[in-house]
Amino acid sequence: MDLISDSHVPKYAQIADIFRQRISRGIWAQGLRLPANEELATEFGVSRVTIRQAVDLLARDGIIEARQGRGTFITGTLKQDRWLKVETTLSDLAEVYRDTSSTFRKAAPTRRCCPKTARRRRIMSICGACTRATRGRIA
Repeated sequence: MDLISDSHVPKYAQIADIFRQRISRGIWAQGLRLPANEELATEFGVSRVTIRQAVDLLARDGIIEARQGRGTFITGTLKQDRWLKVETTLSDLAEVYRDTSSTFRKAAPTRRCCPKTARRRRIMSICGACTRATRGRIA
């Protein structure tokens, strides 16, 4: 199995994704014991530490469980909400955003500490609607 070596995605994350694909496609069923880390390291051409990182990533998601002295087992199924649907054509992308609209809101007034009166702990506020400076209250 070839990994993308010049990718910004770490190899362990790529391997974890391949494991997820194998589980979701039914190649690795629930309850199955995974091959030994050495075998997987040979298959992917990486170190055992990289395989261990991929296994730990899936274990945190509750998909697999490593049992000391027994092996690593598939314990759960993948949640479908974790997958992203990537649109690959411009027309598909346009269809996704067809019913969306942008809205603009006026900035809310903010409170800032005036440098001249900071020692006295007076607050100067700036009204975002008219940028008129007032002391002690928001206009």
